[in-house]
Amino acid sequence: GMRRDALAAMWLGAGLLLMAPTSRGGEPEATSAALTRHLAESPSLLGDPAGLRSRLEARGITLDLFWNHQVGLLLGAGGDGDLAQSGSADFFFRADLSRLGVGFGGRVLAHVKANYNRNVNDDAAALGEPIDDADFDEPIYVDQLWYERDFFDDRVHARLGYLDQQVAFDRNAYANNEDKQFLNTFLDNSPTVPLEIGLGALLVVEPTRWLELAVAAADAD
Repeated sequence: GMRRDALAAMWLGAGLLLMAPTSRGGEPEATSAALTRHLAESPSLLGDPAGLRSRLEARGITLDLFWNHQVGLLLGAGGDGDLAQSGSADFFFRADLSRLGVGFGGRVLAHVKANYNRNVNDDAAALGEPIDDADFDEPIYVDQLWYERDFFDDRVHARLGYLDQQVAFDRNAYANNEDKQFLNTFLDNSPTVPLEIGLGALLVVEPTRWLELAVAAADAD
């Protein structure tokens, strides 16, 4: 229904942005060839239409939209052999207030998400979720919303707002992203870091390049 329509609209938008003919040896390039080349070479699906992305980034504003889709199949005892699905969308708005001309400076981040889950987690009878991103059904909600500012030559960072403590404390470069690395919960996040997201404050001190100290306070409910 609506999710399929949204995906179709995204692909249609990408195609429309790429329909302007480009030259190769003086001949117009076919739209399909341009789309294939764009998908292989561009860091983003929609590219930089009319230079809008570049102009926003020059002003300190970054917009990112990600869509992740997982297909699961439960085999063996209890498995019915049917394909199961889940998906999530993440929208990030980042603003550098100094570059926007705001006197007190700092950075703002807003992270809005959407989830749906029809995957194998509930039927797998595992101690941890096989697919960590297959959480629940929620059309839209705020996952992070905070303000951050640096002090003492960028050695101290203070963050205040609606925080995800996993982002602050659990930053393993090889196993900290269920969208791009490991799907399983136990290979994604450390069990020693609280998973709940809520109101809180974070202070990070970096006395040297190889040492970082962080302390946070968060609403337990």
